Amino acid sequence: MLDADCIPAASAPVETLKHTENILFLGTDLREGWDNWRTDTIMLGIIDWENNQMAVVSFPRDLYVYHPHFGKRRINVFEYLGDAHKYPGGGFQTIKEIFEYNFGVSIDHIVMVHRGAFVEFVDAVGGIDVTLDCDLWEISPQPDGNGYKVLYLPAGTHHLDGETALAFATYRYRTSDWGRARRQQEVLAALKQQAAQLGLVAKAPQIWGIIQRNVRTDLSFTDLLRYAKFGLALDMSNIHSHVFSGRELEQVQLPSGAYVLLPKEDGVIQDVLENIFLYVPISVQGTHPKGCPPPPDWAPDYLASLTPTPQP
Repeated sequence: MLDADCIPAASAPVETLKHTENILFLGTDLREGWDNWRTDTIMLGIIDWENNQMAVVSFPRDLYVYHPHFGKRRINVFEYLGDAHKYPGGGFQTIKEIFEYNFGVSIDHIVMVHRGAFVEFVDAVGGIDVTLDCDLWEISPQPDGNGYKVLYLPAGTHHLDGETALAFATYRYRTSDWGRARRQQEVLAALKQQAAQLGLVAKAPQIWGIIQRNVRTDLSFTDLLRYAKFGLALDMSNIHSHVFSGRELEQVQLPSGAYVLLPKEDGVIQDVLENIFLYVPISVQGTHPKGCPPPPDWAPDYLASLTPTPQP
């Protein structure tokens, strides 16, 4: 992959995923007034209808992959390139070809969600509950580039509205892309639980309205109902999950000086996908079995700033 003149071989199909329905979920950073975007959130949903189970797999945005037309680039740029260059089938077809060529996965459907749709959806279901086994300290740059926004959630259960859930799912400057991906899977698990409590199928027309306004997808309303009924009926133990991270990937420097992620071993991504239904349930994805990470050095000052100054 580091040799500019070398074309990598196409991956053999993943046998397990030949018999599943595979849906790609993309989260885009597109803002109003922008003419380009990246898909920094990339999650593969795998539905095994026959065995009544599913899986969610998160791919990092810096994964370095190959497309026969666009060459070698980070995976998060290909959906935009397909649209911008009017590739046949557009961005959706481009990213489908990325997954088939590099990972041996045939993608049946794609859902691309904008930030506003995520906030609206979480608020439409009344917010979500997340339970943390450790304190969460995260930061994200201020829009004007002057300093950072802080997200602090102590260990315990928290009810998040749409805006707070978006911060929970997107801030990454302390816990990295991999920590963010694990929290995104926590959000999915929380949304499933909240939707089940509300009887979300009855709200499908309202949800479809949100999708039509803010989501690009090749799913129909009938597809939405079919997936919703299946997912809501599943026990959490039958929803498996994985986040590709430093266990399988390593950071390498390109001749240009940019850093990207590549598999440590040939076929390691395909091996995970082949055995995905042996991986942990999604409900334990964000836990810390090896102990809680330490707080940042600035935590005491931040906590002190939250305490009102006594008035004389």
